[in-house]
Amino acid sequence: MPKELKKISDSISEVKQELIRVGYCKGRVDLINEGWKRLLVFAEMQKEEFFTEQLASAFIEDFDYQCKNVKKLSLLYQRTIRHSITMLSDYQLHNCIYRRCRKRNVIFPAKYNDAMENFIIYSIKRNHKKSTIRRSRAMVSCFIEYLLNNGVSDCFNIEPYNISNYFAFLLGFSSKTMASYSWVIRTFLKSLYFGSFHEKDLSEFVPTLHLPSPITIPKIWSKEDISSLLNSVDRGTPIGKRDYCILLLLAQLGLRDSDIQNLKLEDIVWHTNEVNFVQTKTLQRICLPLSKELGWAIIDYLKNGRPKTDSQNIIVRHTMPYDNILDCYNIVKKYLAFTQIKVEKGTPHGPHSLRHTLASRLLANDVPVAVISSMLGHINANSVNTYLHIDIENLRKCALSINEVKAHE
Repeated sequence: MPKELKKISDSISEVKQELIRVGYCKGRVDLINEGWKRLLVFAEMQKEEFFTEQLASAFIEDFDYQCKNVKKLSLLYQRTIRHSITMLSDYQLHNCIYRRCRKRNVIFPAKYNDAMENFIIYSIKRNHKKSTIRRSRAMVSCFIEYLLNNGVSDCFNIEPYNISNYFAFLLGFSSKTMASYSWVIRTFLKSLYFGSFHEKDLSEFVPTLHLPSPITIPKIWSKEDISSLLNSVDRGTPIGKRDYCILLLLAQLGLRDSDIQNLKLEDIVWHTNEVNFVQTKTLQRICLPLSKELGWAIIDYLKNGRPKTDSQNIIVRHTMPYDNILDCYNIVKKYLAFTQIKVEKGTPHGPHSLRHTLASRLLANDVPVAVISSMLGHINANSVNTYLHIDIENLRKCALSINEVKAHE
Protein backbone atom coordinates (compact mmCIF):
# COMPACT_ATOMS: atom_id res chain seq x y z
CA MET A 1 0.00 0.00 0.00
CA PRO A 2 1.27 3.50 -0.75
CA LYS A 3 2.45 5.43 2.24
CA GLU A 4 0.28 8.22 3.62
CA LEU A 5 1.27 11.65 2.39
CA LYS A 6 2.72 14.06 4.93
CA LYS A 7 2.63 17.81 5.13
CA ILE A 8 5.79 19.40 3.76
CA SER A 9 6.59 21.08 7.09
CA ASP A 10 6.21 17.74 8.91
CA SER A 11 8.50 15.95 6.41
CA ILE A 12 11.12 18.67 6.80
CA SER A 13 10.96 18.44 10.60
CA GLU A 14 11.40 14.64 10.55
CA VAL A 15 14.32 14.71 8.11
CA LYS A 16 16.03 17.50 10.05
CA GLN A 17 15.85 15.41 13.24
CA GLU A 18 17.26 12.40 11.34
CA LEU A 19 20.17 14.47 10.01
CA ILE A 20 21.06 15.54 13.54
CA ARG A 21 20.72 11.95 14.79
CA VAL A 22 23.14 10.53 12.23
CA GLY A 23 25.77 13.21 12.88
CA TYR A 24 25.35 16.05 10.35
CA CYS A 25 26.91 19.25 11.67
CA LYS A 26 24.77 22.37 12.24
CA GLY A 27 26.34 24.25 9.33
CA ARG A 28 25.51 21.47 6.90
CA VAL A 29 21.94 21.20 8.19
CA ASP A 30 21.51 24.99 7.83
CA LEU A 31 22.72 24.81 4.22
CA ILE A 32 20.33 21.95 3.42
CA ASN A 33 17.55 23.95 5.06
CA GLU A 34 17.96 26.58 2.32
CA GLY A 35 16.57 24.07 -0.14
CA TRP A 36 13.60 23.36 2.09
CA LYS A 37 12.84 27.08 2.44
CA ARG A 38 12.77 27.36 -1.35
CA LEU A 39 10.48 24.32 -1.55
CA LEU A 40 8.02 25.84 0.96
CA VAL A 41 7.82 29.06 -1.07
CA PHE A 42 7.33 27.09 -4.30
CA ALA A 43 4.64 24.88 -2.70
CA GLU A 44 2.75 27.92 -1.47
CA MET A 45 2.75 29.36 -4.99
CA GLN A 46 1.47 26.03 -6.31
CA LYS A 47 -1.08 25.83 -3.44
CA GLU A 48 0.30 22.45 -2.39
CA GLU A 49 0.29 21.39 1.25
CA PHE A 50 1.63 17.81 1.03
CA PHE A 51 5.01 16.53 -0.17
CA THR A 52 4.72 14.40 -3.32
CA GLU A 53 7.10 13.16 -5.98
CA GLN A 54 5.26 15.30 -8.53
CA LEU A 55 5.82 18.42 -6.42
CA ALA A 56 9.52 17.53 -5.99
CA SER A 57 9.96 17.04 -9.76
CA ALA A 58 8.20 20.32 -10.54
CA PHE A 59 10.36 22.18 -8.01
CA ILE A 60 13.62 20.73 -9.43
CA GLU A 61 12.52 21.60 -12.97
CA ASP A 62 11.75 25.18 -11.93
CA PHE A 63 15.01 25.47 -9.97
CA ASP A 64 17.05 24.19 -12.95
CA TYR A 65 15.39 26.79 -15.17
CA GLN A 66 16.29 29.56 -12.73
CA CYS A 67 19.90 28.37 -12.55
CA LYS A 68 20.25 28.42 -16.34
CA ASN A 69 18.33 31.57 -17.20
CA VAL A 70 17.93 33.78 -14.14
CA LYS A 71 20.56 33.44 -11.43
CA LYS A 72 24.18 32.38 -11.40
CA LEU A 73 24.53 30.04 -8.44
CA SER A 74 27.60 28.00 -7.51
CA LEU A 75 27.58 24.33 -8.49
CA LEU A 76 27.97 23.35 -4.82
CA TYR A 77 24.89 25.37 -3.89
CA GLN A 78 22.90 23.87 -6.76
CA ARG A 79 23.83 20.32 -5.74
CA THR A 80 22.91 21.02 -2.13
CA ILE A 81 19.45 22.35 -3.08
CA ARG A 82 18.72 19.32 -5.24
CA HIS A 83 20.05 16.94 -2.58
CA SER A 84 17.83 18.52 0.08
CA ILE A 85 14.76 17.59 -1.99
CA THR A 86 16.10 14.09 -2.64
CA MET A 87 16.45 13.62 1.12
CA LEU A 88 12.76 14.37 1.65
CA SER A 89 11.81 11.95 -1.09
CA ASP A 90 14.09 9.16 0.18
CA TYR A 91 12.91 9.50 3.74
CA GLN A 92 9.25 9.44 2.77
CA LEU A 93 9.71 6.34 0.62
CA HIS A 94 12.31 4.40 2.63
CA ASN A 95 12.56 5.97 6.12
CA CYS A 96 16.27 6.42 5.42
CA ILE A 97 18.72 9.03 4.15
CA TYR A 98 21.44 7.86 1.83
CA ARG A 99 24.89 9.16 2.78
CA ARG A 100 27.95 8.72 0.59
CA CYS A 101 30.38 9.08 3.52
CA ARG A 102 30.03 8.16 7.13
CA LYS A 103 30.99 11.01 9.42
CA ARG A 104 31.22 8.85 12.53
CA ASN A 105 31.08 5.26 13.73
CA VAL A 106 27.49 4.12 14.09
CA ILE A 107 26.76 1.65 16.89
CA PHE A 108 24.61 -1.20 15.61
CA PRO A 109 22.78 -3.86 17.64
CA ALA A 110 24.99 -6.71 18.84
CA LYS A 111 23.84 -9.23 16.22
CA TYR A 112 24.58 -6.81 13.39
CA ASN A 113 28.00 -6.04 14.88
CA ASP A 114 28.71 -9.78 15.01
CA ALA A 115 27.51 -10.14 11.42
CA MET A 116 29.83 -7.30 10.35
CA GLU A 117 32.82 -8.95 12.04
CA ASN A 118 31.90 -12.23 10.36
CA PHE A 119 31.74 -10.42 7.00
CA ILE A 120 35.23 -8.95 7.48
CA ILE A 121 36.67 -12.38 8.36
CA TYR A 122 34.89 -13.84 5.32
CA SER A 123 36.40 -11.11 3.11
CA ILE A 124 39.90 -11.71 4.49
CA LYS A 125 39.59 -15.44 3.78
CA ARG A 126 38.66 -14.57 0.20
CA ASN A 127 41.89 -12.52 -0.06
CA HIS A 128 40.18 -9.17 -0.51
CA LYS A 129 42.52 -6.21 -0.23
CA LYS A 130 42.43 -3.97 2.84
CA SER A 131 41.18 -1.06 0.74
CA THR A 132 38.42 -3.25 -0.71
CA ILE A 133 37.36 -4.40 2.76
CA ARG A 134 37.34 -0.80 4.00
CA ARG A 135 35.04 0.33 1.17
CA SER A 136 32.87 -2.77 1.49
CA ARG A 137 32.42 -2.19 5.22
CA ALA A 138 31.15 1.34 4.55
CA MET A 139 28.63 0.05 1.98
CA VAL A 140 27.41 -2.72 4.26
CA SER A 141 27.01 -0.18 7.09
CA CYS A 142 24.69 1.87 4.86
CA PHE A 143 22.70 -1.28 4.09
CA ILE A 144 22.40 -2.18 7.78
CA GLU A 145 21.33 1.36 8.64
CA TYR A 146 18.64 1.13 5.95
CA LEU A 147 17.41 -2.17 7.41
CA LEU A 148 17.26 -0.76 10.94
CA ASN A 149 15.32 2.30 9.79
CA ASN A 150 12.80 -0.04 8.15
CA GLY A 151 12.22 -2.17 11.23
CA VAL A 152 14.60 -5.07 10.52
CA SER A 153 16.29 -5.23 13.91
CA ASP A 154 17.92 -8.64 13.40
CA CYS A 155 19.83 -9.83 10.33
CA PHE A 156 17.99 -13.18 10.66
CA ASN A 157 14.78 -11.31 9.71
CA ILE A 158 16.06 -9.94 6.38
CA GLU A 159 13.62 -10.79 3.58
CA PRO A 160 14.05 -10.68 -0.23
CA TYR A 161 11.78 -7.63 -0.48
CA ASN A 162 14.13 -5.70 1.86
CA ILE A 163 16.92 -6.27 -0.67
CA SER A 164 14.86 -5.24 -3.70
CA ASN A 165 13.57 -2.16 -1.85
CA TYR A 166 17.13 -1.15 -0.94
CA PHE A 167 18.26 -1.25 -4.56
CA ALA A 168 15.19 0.74 -5.53
CA PHE A 169 16.39 3.22 -2.89
CA LEU A 170 19.77 3.41 -4.67
CA LEU A 171 18.25 4.11 -8.08
CA GLY A 172 19.50 7.36 -9.52
CA PHE A 173 23.14 6.70 -8.73
CA SER A 174 25.60 5.82 -11.47
CA SER A 175 25.57 2.32 -12.91
CA LYS A 176 29.11 1.83 -11.63
CA THR A 177 28.06 2.69 -8.07
CA MET A 178 25.06 0.38 -8.34
CA ALA A 179 27.31 -2.45 -9.59
CA SER A 180 29.67 -1.93 -6.64
CA TYR A 181 26.79 -2.13 -4.16
CA SER A 182 25.44 -5.20 -5.95
CA TRP A 183 28.76 -7.05 -5.51
CA VAL A 184 29.28 -5.96 -1.90
CA ILE A 185 25.75 -6.73 -0.69
CA ARG A 186 25.83 -10.10 -2.45
CA THR A 187 29.09 -10.94 -0.66
CA PHE A 188 27.67 -9.76 2.67
CA LEU A 189 24.56 -11.93 2.30
CA LYS A 190 26.70 -14.96 1.44
CA SER A 191 28.73 -14.36 4.60
CA LEU A 192 25.49 -14.28 6.61
CA TYR A 193 24.48 -17.67 5.23
CA PHE A 194 27.88 -19.35 5.65
CA GLY A 195 28.25 -17.83 9.13
CA SER A 196 24.80 -19.12 10.22
CA PHE A 197 23.44 -15.58 10.65
CA HIS A 198 20.61 -16.41 8.23
CA GLU A 199 18.96 -19.68 7.27
CA LYS A 200 18.84 -18.82 3.55
CA ASP A 201 21.40 -17.67 1.01
CA LEU A 202 19.77 -14.37 0.09
CA SER A 203 22.56 -13.40 -2.32
CA GLU A 204 20.52 -14.77 -5.25
CA PHE A 205 17.97 -12.00 -4.68
CA VAL A 206 20.53 -9.24 -5.31
CA PRO A 207 19.98 -7.80 -8.79
CA THR A 208 22.74 -8.51 -11.28
CA LEU A 209 23.84 -5.50 -13.31
CA HIS A 210 25.46 -6.10 -16.68
CA LEU A 211 27.48 -3.03 -17.57
CA PRO A 212 28.95 -2.58 -21.04
CA SER A 213 32.73 -2.29 -20.85
CA PRO A 214 33.75 1.05 -22.37
CA ILE A 215 36.56 0.86 -24.90
CA THR A 216 39.21 3.19 -23.52
CA ILE A 217 42.74 3.29 -24.84
CA PRO A 218 45.17 4.40 -22.11
CA LYS A 219 47.91 6.90 -22.71
CA ILE A 220 51.01 5.32 -24.20
CA TRP A 221 54.06 7.12 -22.86
CA SER A 222 56.97 7.76 -25.20
CA LYS A 223 60.57 7.43 -23.94
CA GLU A 224 60.71 11.22 -23.86
CA ASP A 225 57.52 11.37 -21.78
CA ILE A 226 58.87 8.92 -19.22
CA SER A 227 62.21 10.74 -19.03
CA SER A 228 60.37 14.01 -18.53
CA LEU A 229 58.24 12.45 -15.78
CA LEU A 230 61.28 11.04 -13.94
CA ASN A 231 63.27 14.26 -14.33
CA SER A 232 60.44 16.26 -12.75
CA VAL A 233 61.05 14.54 -9.40
CA ASP A 234 63.10 16.45 -6.81
CA ARG A 235 65.31 13.59 -5.62
CA GLY A 236 66.93 15.80 -2.99
CA THR A 237 63.95 15.38 -0.65
CA PRO A 238 62.80 12.24 1.20
CA ILE A 239 59.41 12.24 -0.53
CA GLY A 240 61.12 12.81 -3.88
CA LYS A 241 63.34 9.77 -3.31
CA ARG A 242 60.26 7.67 -2.53
CA ASP A 243 58.27 8.92 -5.50
CA TYR A 244 61.21 8.29 -7.84
CA CYS A 245 61.25 4.64 -6.71
CA ILE A 246 57.53 4.35 -7.34
CA LEU A 247 57.76 5.79 -10.86
CA LEU A 248 60.66 3.45 -11.72
CA LEU A 249 58.74 0.42 -10.41
CA LEU A 250 55.83 1.43 -12.63
CA ALA A 251 57.82 2.28 -15.74
CA GLN A 252 60.54 -0.42 -15.67
CA LEU A 253 58.70 -3.39 -14.14
CA GLY A 254 55.07 -2.54 -14.89
CA LEU A 255 54.02 -3.39 -11.34
CA ARG A 256 50.42 -3.03 -10.31
CA ASP A 257 49.55 -0.28 -7.87
CA SER A 258 48.63 -2.87 -5.21
CA ASP A 259 51.98 -4.68 -5.58
CA ILE A 260 53.93 -1.45 -5.04
CA GLN A 261 51.87 -0.75 -1.91
CA ASN A 262 52.69 -4.20 -0.50
CA LEU A 263 56.30 -4.67 -1.71
CA LYS A 264 58.38 -5.86 1.26
CA LEU A 265 62.05 -5.41 2.15
CA GLU A 266 62.55 -9.17 1.85
CA ASP A 267 61.23 -9.09 -1.72
CA ILE A 268 64.46 -7.50 -2.99
CA VAL A 269 67.03 -10.27 -3.59
CA TRP A 270 70.22 -8.21 -3.77
CA HIS A 271 72.73 -11.00 -4.51
CA THR A 272 70.83 -12.01 -7.68
CA ASN A 273 69.51 -8.52 -8.58
CA GLU A 274 65.88 -9.64 -8.57
CA VAL A 275 62.53 -8.51 -7.28
CA ASN A 276 60.75 -11.65 -6.08
CA PHE A 277 57.30 -11.33 -4.52
CA VAL A 278 53.76 -12.74 -4.35
CA GLN A 279 51.31 -10.61 -6.32
CA THR A 280 48.40 -9.13 -4.41
CA LYS A 281 45.86 -9.68 -7.17
CA THR A 282 46.71 -13.20 -8.34
CA LEU A 283 48.54 -14.56 -5.26
CA GLN A 284 51.14 -15.94 -7.69
CA ARG A 285 54.88 -15.48 -7.12
CA ILE A 286 56.75 -13.51 -9.76
CA CYS A 287 60.47 -12.82 -10.23
CA LEU A 288 61.60 -9.72 -12.14
CA PRO A 289 65.07 -8.28 -12.90
CA LEU A 290 66.31 -5.40 -10.75
CA SER A 291 68.08 -2.80 -12.89
CA LYS A 292 71.02 -0.78 -11.53
CA GLU A 293 69.00 2.44 -11.78
CA LEU A 294 66.11 1.00 -9.76
CA GLY A 295 68.42 -0.76 -7.30
CA TRP A 296 70.37 2.40 -6.47
CA ALA A 297 67.13 4.40 -6.24
CA ILE A 298 65.78 1.94 -3.63
CA ILE A 299 69.09 2.01 -1.70
CA ASP A 300 69.09 5.82 -1.72
CA TYR A 301 65.52 5.89 -0.42
CA LEU A 302 66.12 3.28 2.30
CA LYS A 303 69.26 5.05 3.53
CA ASN A 304 68.39 8.69 3.09
CA GLY A 305 64.64 9.11 2.66
CA ARG A 306 62.52 6.44 4.32
CA PRO A 307 61.21 7.33 7.81
CA LYS A 308 62.26 5.13 10.73
CA THR A 309 59.45 2.63 11.06
CA ASP A 310 58.81 -0.99 11.99
CA SER A 311 56.86 -1.50 8.76
CA GLN A 312 58.31 -4.16 6.47
CA ASN A 313 56.99 -2.36 3.40
CA ILE A 314 59.60 -0.67 1.24
CA ILE A 315 57.34 2.20 0.22
CA VAL A 316 55.68 3.94 3.17
CA ARG A 317 53.78 7.11 3.90
CA HIS A 318 55.81 10.02 5.27
CA THR A 319 53.21 10.89 7.89
CA MET A 320 52.37 8.95 11.04
CA PRO A 321 51.97 6.02 11.45
CA TYR A 322 54.45 5.49 8.55
CA ASP A 323 52.68 2.44 7.12
CA ASN A 324 52.02 1.49 3.50
CA ILE A 325 50.77 4.12 1.05
CA LEU A 326 47.14 3.97 -0.07
CA ASP A 327 47.65 4.36 -3.84
CA CYS A 328 50.03 5.65 -6.51
CA TYR A 329 47.51 7.50 -8.66
CA ASN A 330 47.97 10.91 -7.03
CA ILE A 331 51.76 10.53 -7.21
CA VAL A 332 51.66 10.01 -10.99
CA LYS A 333 49.14 12.84 -11.30
CA LYS A 334 51.34 15.20 -9.27
CA TYR A 335 54.43 14.79 -11.44
CA LEU A 336 52.41 14.79 -14.63
CA ALA A 337 51.30 18.31 -13.66
CA PHE A 338 54.97 19.37 -13.41
CA THR A 339 55.65 18.37 -17.01
CA GLN A 340 54.44 19.59 -20.40
CA ILE A 341 53.06 16.17 -21.32
CA LYS A 342 49.65 16.50 -22.96
CA VAL A 343 46.89 14.01 -22.21
CA GLU A 344 43.63 14.08 -24.13
CA LYS A 345 40.47 14.39 -22.07
CA GLY A 346 39.03 10.98 -21.18
CA THR A 347 42.31 9.14 -21.77
CA PRO A 348 43.36 7.01 -18.76
CA HIS A 349 46.75 8.24 -17.55
CA GLY A 350 47.20 6.75 -14.09
CA PRO A 351 49.71 4.14 -12.85
CA HIS A 352 48.20 1.41 -15.03
CA SER A 353 48.97 3.41 -18.17
CA LEU A 354 52.69 2.90 -17.46
CA ARG A 355 52.02 -0.84 -17.31
CA HIS A 356 50.32 -0.58 -20.70
CA THR A 357 53.29 1.35 -22.03
CA LEU A 358 55.72 -1.39 -20.97
CA ALA A 359 53.56 -4.00 -22.71
CA SER A 360 53.43 -1.83 -25.82
CA ARG A 361 57.22 -1.44 -25.94
CA LEU A 362 57.73 -5.18 -25.51
CA LEU A 363 55.25 -5.91 -28.30
CA ALA A 364 56.96 -3.41 -30.58
CA ASN A 365 60.27 -5.21 -29.95
CA ASP A 366 58.67 -8.53 -31.01
CA VAL A 367 58.88 -10.06 -27.54
CA PRO A 368 56.67 -13.22 -27.52
CA VAL A 369 53.25 -12.79 -25.94
CA ALA A 370 53.94 -15.62 -23.47
CA VAL A 371 57.03 -13.80 -22.19
CA ILE A 372 55.13 -10.52 -21.84
CA SER A 373 52.35 -12.30 -19.97
CA SER A 374 54.92 -13.81 -17.60
CA MET A 375 56.59 -10.43 -16.98
CA LEU A 376 53.26 -8.76 -16.24
CA GLY A 377 52.30 -11.55 -13.85
CA HIS A 378 49.19 -12.83 -15.60
CA ILE A 379 47.82 -16.23 -14.65
CA ASN A 380 46.31 -16.68 -18.11
CA ALA A 381 48.51 -15.93 -21.11
CA ASN A 382 45.43 -14.69 -22.98
CA SER A 383 45.17 -11.80 -20.52
CA VAL A 384 47.90 -10.00 -22.43
CA ASN A 385 45.51 -9.70 -25.39
CA THR A 386 44.13 -6.64 -23.60
CA TYR A 387 47.28 -4.81 -24.62
CA LEU A 388 47.35 -5.87 -28.28
CA HIS A 389 45.12 -3.00 -29.37
CA ILE A 390 47.88 -0.53 -28.51
CA ASP A 391 50.51 -2.10 -30.81
CA ILE A 392 49.62 0.17 -33.74
CA GLU A 393 52.72 -0.52 -35.85
CA ASN A 394 52.27 -4.29 -35.85
CA LEU A 395 48.53 -3.93 -36.43
CA ARG A 396 49.29 -1.94 -39.58
CA LYS A 397 51.11 -5.00 -40.94
CA CYS A 398 47.79 -6.88 -40.80
CA ALA A 399 45.96 -4.32 -42.93
CA LEU A 400 44.85 -5.30 -46.43
CA SER A 401 45.94 -3.19 -49.38
CA ILE A 402 43.40 -1.84 -51.87
CA ASN A 403 44.72 -4.20 -54.56
CA GLU A 404 44.22 -7.23 -52.28
CA VAL A 405 40.64 -6.20 -51.64
CA LYS A 406 39.89 -5.71 -55.33
CA ALA A 407 41.47 -9.08 -56.16
CA HIS A 408 38.92 -10.85 -53.95
CA GLU A 409 35.87 -9.01 -55.34
